[in-house]
Amino acid sequence: MTIILNRQEKEVAEGITIKELVEQLNFNPVTVAVEVNGRLLLPEEYNQNLQQGDKVEIVLNMGGGV
Repeated sequence: MTIILNRQEKEVAEGITIKELVEQLNFNPVTVAVEVNGRLLLPEEYNQNLQQGDKVEIVLNMGGGV
């Protein structure tokens, strides 16, 4: 199925979860923020399945300080 990942079309397996997608992209689910269809998800929501046409944004949480 096709999703929109960071504004680009991407083919993924039917029924893939957000957590599985994040891991396939070699990101640690703890170090990223994920938005699906304009809604920022909590990490405990990463087990939900993606649907055809979902718009997914994944960004790295960058810690820092002075």
